Amino acid sequence: MVKKSNFDFGMLLSDNARSRAYLDILLKNNFLPKIVFLINKNSITKKIKLKKNSLFENTIRIEKLLIKHHINYKKCTTNNVNSAKCFDAIKHSRLKCFIYSGNYGEILNKKYFKIKKIFLHVHPGKLPKYKGSTPFYYEILEKNSISFCSMIMNEKIDSGQILLLTSYKISKKNKIDKSLLDLVYDPYYRSLLLMKTLIKIKKIKFNNKSEDKVRNNNLDNYYIIHPVLKHLAILK
Repeated sequence: MVKKSNFDFGMLLSDNARSRAYLDILLKNNFLPKIVFLINKNSITKKIKLKKNSLFENTIRIEKLLIKHHINYKKCTTNNVNSAKCFDAIKHSRLKCFIYSGNYGEILNKKYFKIKKIFLHVHPGKLPKYKGSTPFYYEILEKNSISFCSMIMNEKIDSGQILLLTSYKISKKNKIDKSLLDLVYDPYYRSLLLMKTLIKIKKIKFNNKSEDKVRNNNLDNYYIIHPVLKHLAILK
């Protein structure tokens, strides 16, 4: 078992599969946040049906888990992470480092990166090539693998400092049920990399500069994948 965190960090969460996977692995490793800022689900997140699985606890509401394990939390009473209520709560917190797992379809406003806070994020794709919201499907089509990067967010989408990278080759010996990619494997593999990052984080020198090695106009942005391409990736 990992010892309790030797640095203070918080979490900015919505109740979704990714947040539940994060909290699950933190609880299993006794590596707990000082506080969780919890925002309400937006209309997109409300429509997502969470799936029970054997990889992480996905049947108990985030707030109930926080209460059960005596984790300090504050409800922001908004479903918009960029609202004044949420922003002011983070701005006035004494903590400098936050794990971010907000509502689906929502990104942090530029104002968050002007208040000397660090926001940790795990991206589902090998950066800097695979940016956007569903890049692992394109990576499956092109390379038959899925990758995840932990990073320090900045005001540019998926362009912050890369901390750690992990990849999983999909083969006959390493099969995964691709129908579970979005709501099970994606959050689970993100949580594994998050845990590795938190363990090593004291050795990392942070910055909020872009890590793109080539000009932005030579990089593709992989936004929400077309249903036909997604189906082809699953069948591959």
